[in-house]
Amino acid sequence: MGIPVALLNKTATIQRDDGLSTTTQDDLGELTHDWADYYTDWPINIQSLSAEERAMMGSTGVEVSHRGFVNPLGTGYTLTEKDRLVIDSEIYEIIYIDNPAGLDHHWELSLIRLIDGGR
Repeated sequence: MGIPVALLNKTATIQRDDGLSTTTQDDLGELTHDWADYYTDWPINIQSLSAEERAMMGSTGVEVSHRGFVNPLGTGYTLTEKDRLVIDSEIYEIIYIDNPAGLDHHWELSLIRLIDGGR
């Protein structure tokens, strides 16, 4: 069942480091790697956290800037905190995946928007 599609106002691409990606050095000598698209056109509702919510999360030592609401992926697909999302050309690191009450009705994602591919 899940969240009605009409409430999922964006689509995301899940990117994964599948171990086949090339690791290179950038201009500063830091190691970087390419990400491969794993799942595309995944409907999502993404919301910025308020300043109060960000401060509350920050006080626990967890940095989160956005929250995403999605329906679980289809059979045979997975999502982990090692993956990342691309939404409207913005990159989001997945901090935490919550399956409320373990019912697989929907997932709530804690995200941080990355600036230029990094924090």
